[in-house]
Amino acid sequence: SLQSFAQRLRGDGSRLDELRVGDVGVRESLSVSYDGLPELEQSAFRTLGLWEPETFAPWVLSPLLDVSIAQATQIAQSLERSSLLQKVSETPVRYAMHELVRCYAKEKLEEAEAAYPQLDAVRQLADAYLVLSAGVVRTADPARRLDLTIFGEFPSGAGLAIDGQIDEIIGPDPLHWLVAESQGLVAVFDLAKRNGLSQLCWQIALVVLPFFELMRSAWGRWEMPTVAGGGFEQDALRQDRRSQSQGAVIHQIRGAMLMGADRFEAAMLEYA
Repeated sequence: SLQSFAQRLRGDGSRLDELRVGDVGVRESLSVSYDGLPELEQSAFRTLGLWEPETFAPWVLSPLLDVSIAQATQIAQSLERSSLLQKVSETPVRYAMHELVRCYAKEKLEEAEAAYPQLDAVRQLADAYLVLSAGVVRTADPARRLDLTIFGEFPSGAGLAIDGQIDEIIGPDPLHWLVAESQGLVAVFDLAKRNGLSQLCWQIALVVLPFFELMRSAWGRWEMPTVAGGGFEQDALRQDRRSQSQGAVIHQIRGAMLMGADRFEAAMLEYA
């Protein structure tokens, strides 16, 4: 029946098993494309199974794979030629991954997890977003002085694959970059949270704190339980006997996030 078919399609793996184009199953078609890729492109495809934003710029592959921006661009182009990515804009270049293709990428990532652990890739990506966002803050609002070390050592960019190419990635309009990467910042925050990297979570929130209102459309995803319930923020507030200054900044961050999610009464409690 249609109802049972719809139920079978709810699971990622089920959708790949059920859907066919003519005589060819979606999984078989994707397998042909994936198996024909060189090893580095296969790794890139699997790793993108982690990445939830609707669109992304090719530089994201640089910290995920620890390759240069030029290599990241070539890899994205190769995945596009294999119909595993779609280019959705030219200036700046951004790609998207179809939902069914992402399901397959997640499957391949799970299969390879033992050999290719995710934590290092997540940490490098979060560090890259931190360094880039700090660059935006310094350029767009040079008078603002944020203590970026309040939650611990802040990455300098040295040793990251993007080192020396920050201005190239951000482009001529830093605030436009920040808005374009709103979903990416939310996604990397969530990835860091899921992988137990609470220090990185608070650093990401801190560095974009001045621009929460500008990025309002993305902050709605930072609602319960990510921001305002059940565990993460309670753990973060208790962790390492945080200083009074850290606690004050955490309340500022939570208040701004809640304002962005139109939860005004809860936000006022944070600011009180």
